[in-house]
Amino acid sequence: MAVHMTKQKYCIYCSEDKPIDSFSREHIWPDSLGGDYLDSFWQTDSVCRTCNSTAGVFVDAKFIKSFFVASERWNGEYIYIDPNSPSSTSVPLAYIGHPLGGPKIEGEVPELYLGPCGTQILHVRPKYDETWFGYVSGDPRKQSKQKWAGKVYITLNTTNPFWAETTFESARRRFKKSDIFITNGITQTANGKTYAYALDREAVEHSSHTSYIEWMENESLRGESFHFQPEISLNFEIRFLAKLALAVGCQLFDDGFGLSDSGVFLRKCFREANYEKQKSYGLKGTGYLGAKSTDFDKFLAWPGGWKLMVINSAAGLALSVRTPNGKCMTIPITNEKKYTQTLDKSYENGLIWIAIPALKLGIGPIELADYIAHKQGHLVQEALAEAEKYIVDESSFPPCA
Repeated sequence: MAVHMTKQKYCIYCSEDKPIDSFSREHIWPDSLGGDYLDSFWQTDSVCRTCNSTAGVFVDAKFIKSFFVASERWNGEYIYIDPNSPSSTSVPLAYIGHPLGGPKIEGEVPELYLGPCGTQILHVRPKYDETWFGYVSGDPRKQSKQKWAGKVYITLNTTNPFWAETTFESARRRFKKSDIFITNGITQTANGKTYAYALDREAVEHSSHTSYIEWMENESLRGESFHFQPEISLNFEIRFLAKLALAVGCQLFDDGFGLSDSGVFLRKCFREANYEKQKSYGLKGTGYLGAKSTDFDKFLAWPGGWKLMVINSAAGLALSVRTPNGKCMTIPITNEKKYTQTLDKSYENGLIWIAIPALKLGIGPIELADYIAHKQGHLVQEALAEAEKYIVDESSFPPCA
């Protein structure tokens, strides 16, 4: 009698052997931060579907949806707005937090965002448990389901059609499953499809929300300042950095790196959700809040881009992530010589990749010295020069009024 053996494969995230058909493509650098556009080095087929999903929700999303990363995205992507095409333009919305005060909305949470020209965008969503503290907009799994997506109320702060259209498009892309209403404008349609409705303040379905909107409007009329409470998790990046370092090590040295001392340690840090236990492991590196942002740091940053660098030095192999605003997070990958001595010389100089979400563009690898020479104007890198063509002078934007 023939015995059919199911082919097995090793998952670098959980270190278990699983059937080969239970694996899926993993974006090591998240696709929502431009990972789709980086070269194949930043994608792997060595992660099982379960780990891929779990890491996406509890590790990647905690980083992407943190208050700080939301702020980075808001500040970095405006320079790529196309002033001639508002319908194809969207920008990340600035997450402000929960307004303090106002009427209570039972079982729901109001969260305020700012859009172009200071437009107020109120997202009223279901209240989730403490698991999702620190996630902008709460549980990312439920945001894809319309019954959990909540409602969005836009109070325009501009009369310019360009900025109004950009605001609606940004809200539509940010809150894909939510019903969107305008508190001080008319119903908006595009290509025969309605994507923002004029708010009917008498409608029963909006009664609790309308009272909240009117409270905010009255406060503004009286010239009162709003106070907000953003949800901030102080350890939002640690597991994410450990996951990146583990995956990069496996890309450089094959999946067997995951079974090395360095790989086992990084996996332990990546999979540990308890912050106190995580701290006791002694993971080295620099997190977001510990990162400096000097003039030189800002010089090394790429406008609206996430700069990833792998560098091999006497201290060992390390990964750095530089944000659009210049903050530099770092994490060691390994100092085991059986690995570091096998890398080619280009890693000693530092190899960088840049993900620019607004342009749907990935650049690299480029040696760090060549990147700096380009930034200083000494040596042109064609890929970088091409990206610079899309940077818009903000003085060319139409006025808000």
